[in-house]
Amino acid sequence: MSRYNKVFLFLLEMKRASWLLKDCLFYLKKNVDQGGDRNRLVYRSRQFRQIQMFRYEMQHFVQSVEAYLANQVIDVCWKEFQVDLEEEATELDKLVHCHSEYLRKLLFRSFLSQQSGQVMKIVVELLNTVLRFHAQLVSGNWQLVGDDGTDMAHSNFQALCATHRLFKKYSGFLFNIVTRMVERSYQSHLDEFLLCLNFNDFYKPISSRHDDQTTS
Repeated sequence: MSRYNKVFLFLLEMKRASWLLKDCLFYLKKNVDQGGDRNRLVYRSRQFRQIQMFRYEMQHFVQSVEAYLANQVIDVCWKEFQVDLEEEATELDKLVHCHSEYLRKLLFRSFLSQQSGQVMKIVVELLNTVLRFHAQLVSGNWQLVGDDGTDMAHSNFQALCATHRLFKKYSGFLFNIVTRMVERSYQSHLDEFLLCLNFNDFYKPISSRHDDQTTS
């Protein structure tokens, strides 16, 4: 049961991060959906758009991990387990072995095994930055700034920027590690995760993008 608990706890942590980012969206929309001159200023402010971009980047990461867990871990491992049951589980000992192998694959592909400890450590840090981002956003408020009072600024904007920089650092580090795993064929099932995470070559080095543009 402890191995199942590890998987369930990880899934709950992902769901929590996803919910918090949706709550960030509701918080931002609440400031513009009520109407009024002040809320229109919030919507037009540069910081509002910047915070939305921060939130979207984090949401994309969380959704990529959730899609990977659902499609390449839970679904695939369960189907492989069913095949093993039909082909190999002819007696009790083999049934126990098939179940143990199913749990081993489940933990390994979910980054919950000892071999994937480095990856899980980075994922946990990324989820922690999401929690910090949400707390900083909802605990702050919008204030009039500028000599003419026509712009709005969030009281925790600098802290939000620092949290986003930390998120980018960890997410880029995770992308590099997973890329090396795929190149070494260490975990071939990570191909889809890497593809979703690097949508539109988001994590591709700037130098590589320049080289692609030069050769095209």
